[in-house]
Amino acid sequence: MRNFKTLLEKDIHLERQMLKFIAKELKTLPDGSLKTGKNGKAVYENDTKCISAEGQRALKIARRHLLERKKKIIERNLKTQEKLLAHYTSYRDDRVLAGMRPVYQKVIGTAWAKQARMQELSRIEAQETSIKNGKAFHAEHLRHKNAKGEIVRSKSEYIFAMQYDSLKIPYNYEERIYWPQDAPPEAWEIKERLNIPDYYVPDFTFTMPDGSKKYHEHLGLMNSESYMETWKKKMILYYWAGVIPGKNLIITADDCHGGIDMQAIMPVIEAELGCLIGTAK
Repeated sequence: MRNFKTLLEKDIHLERQMLKFIAKELKTLPDGSLKTGKNGKAVYENDTKCISAEGQRALKIARRHLLERKKKIIERNLKTQEKLLAHYTSYRDDRVLAGMRPVYQKVIGTAWAKQARMQELSRIEAQETSIKNGKAFHAEHLRHKNAKGEIVRSKSEYIFAMQYDSLKIPYNYEERIYWPQDAPPEAWEIKERLNIPDYYVPDFTFTMPDGSKKYHEHLGLMNSESYMETWKKKMILYYWAGVIPGKNLIITADDCHGGIDMQAIMPVIEAELGCLIGTAK
């Protein structure tokens, strides 16, 4: 898994936070131990005092022992994970190449650049053909051409495309998401009633290291009633297609003045797509 290190670092952070919560709760719990009586029913505190197995006292003592055991497991995990993190080396192509001799960097880097350019030209040619044949999604709105020759719909999409290129994050522009044919009857009823199209196109699509997809939609005309109505329909299609905000759909938007604040947006992009930075060949 190419983003193993990132996941490991996140897990270590969560476990350290968990230790703090455990330590805080342990301060509120009583000391002592529990033991079952000879009849298998009575519960004794510290071998002497009989208490109710269903009472709060027994529960708090049991809770202490649960947390203490959990604390030991997390501490053991952290030692193992920190050792692994210290010795883990990424095998991502670009990072492996960075440690090789300059001659190999030159040969492979040149080949990668050529391959990437060919892929870009192929994608741009396919887009041009789609526009020419009238098959592009609302082709009349495609009007902003970037330095590569790719045409996007808005200046915000132009900005994001250039930003992704500068970070070397590979993406596809307007890769179609279709209404799922196996959607239940109630979903089809909603589709027909609201006149939802068979597909919509997210702004950007990313293929993650594990082969899954993530999508980025930027909302640029939030003051437009027709724009927001289309967005509502799009979200219904996305929902039934399994494209969910917080899971695999990144949503950003213009600010209240219709501007785009990349300083505020970039931490979101880096958090969601950080493992892809530098991977575009």
